[in-house]
Amino acid sequence: MDSNGQTNGNMEDNLEKGVPDVSFEGVKLSIDSNNLLDENNTGGIQGEGAATPVDNAKFQPNAVNSSGFYFASQAGRLEAAATACQNNLINQEEDGNLLGVWLLTEVDHWDNEKERVAAVTDNSLYLVKFDFIVNQIKTYRRVMFNTLSALQKGNFTYPEKTLAPARTGEGVRLHWSSGRPLSVLEKWNPFSDTIPYTTLTSHPLQTDNTRQAQNYQVGPFYNTLQQAVTTSRSAHHPNLPPVSLTAAPIELEIYLGLSSMVYNQSKLGFFRERGGVSF
Repeated sequence: MDSNGQTNGNMEDNLEKGVPDVSFEGVKLSIDSNNLLDENNTGGIQGEGAATPVDNAKFQPNAVNSSGFYFASQAGRLEAAATACQNNLINQEEDGNLLGVWLLTEVDHWDNEKERVAAVTDNSLYLVKFDFIVNQIKTYRRVMFNTLSALQKGNFTYPEKTLAPARTGEGVRLHWSSGRPLSVLEKWNPFSDTIPYTTLTSHPLQTDNTRQAQNYQVGPFYNTLQQAVTTSRSAHHPNLPPVSLTAAPIELEIYLGLSSMVYNQSKLGFFRERGGVSF
């Protein structure tokens, strides 16, 4: 864990150290084996059963995207991600209870889109890269609520003179380290892991007609996150200054954006079927 209360790593390292550190994204996702998605659920895990076993041989492309479907859209995949995180990674003593799971898109400081499972607990947010092909946690990051300085919600904006295509929809940005500006080295390093914020938006499956659309939407995620942060800070860190809640455009300082254009158009940050090859 770094000085900002975040933890980065892979599944194997964390299990060896006994330090849970992962998260998933989505609307309130039930983990009851008889009712994996509770359409009326407004918060919290509904049970302790295991997710429905996945039969890879039976997966067929979703009607939403017949030419290149997202593996996360297949029955039982998101539930499997939630169950894996709940059982193996969330430390109830540190994190508290799991409040909800969403599948979202993380937008990095180079405008690259990456599929992330986001899990909100009582005291933390886990952002997890989950391999939906083999149902395995690959990497993760944990952000403790006592380290946050601001939550920002708004539409995306780019510099006036940019070649990057406009990004539609709403986003959420979590700030820590008191919102310090990026250093020159951080700005020009696409692999930097010291960026003092993270940016999330809805997953392409937000229009999926086979699940609750809100499982992939950033709005419901933000509502749960905001409430959890406020409650946690008030209960456990009353002497800390309150987290700033702002409604303002989220700036993406991208001027050229050619690499992210190729990356995002190819959906390389998502687990999909790609013409007989899956990755």
